[in-house]
Amino acid sequence: MEMIENSLASRMEGKIALKRKSVVLSLVLLVLGIAIIVVSAIIPALESGFMHSLLIFIGGVAAIIGLLLLLSAAFTKQYYYLPENSRLHKKIEYFDLTEESAIKRALENKEIESLDNYRKSTAPTLQVVLYKTGKGTVIAAQLQKYVPYTYQPVTDIILL
Repeated sequence: MEMIENSLASRMEGKIALKRKSVVLSLVLLVLGIAIIVVSAIIPALESGFMHSLLIFIGGVAAIIGLLLLLSAAFTKQYYYLPENSRLHKKIEYFDLTEESAIKRALENKEIESLDNYRKSTAPTLQVVLYKTGKGTVIAAQLQKYVPYTYQPVTDIILL
């Protein structure tokens, strides 16, 4: 069995795509920050005093935030559910180890709503990984069990 994180896109080919984050906001912040710094240096009335320092500070902060967001967008990818054109959100729920067979049965019968009825746990020994759309619809799930140093799949990837 494969882990859901590694094979979700290939299992739902045509419905899920792995895309990079949008860089529009980060570019706008970066350009705006640089523009504020340049404007504060060009306008002679602002060359000295509090207003000049304030504009340099605001421009610098905006440019740094824009640059960090740009780097983040360049190196991270996210799953998108193409029929709704929404980003998938990964949710992990932890359950008591005694509930393993019941949770396995519920997932195989595609009864995701019944997961709320099972005993939760703070110990990360048994987890259900859910992928939800922007509207909250669960489209994929998998039960995983902690075996020392890693999680192993208990069920195959359940596609809903």
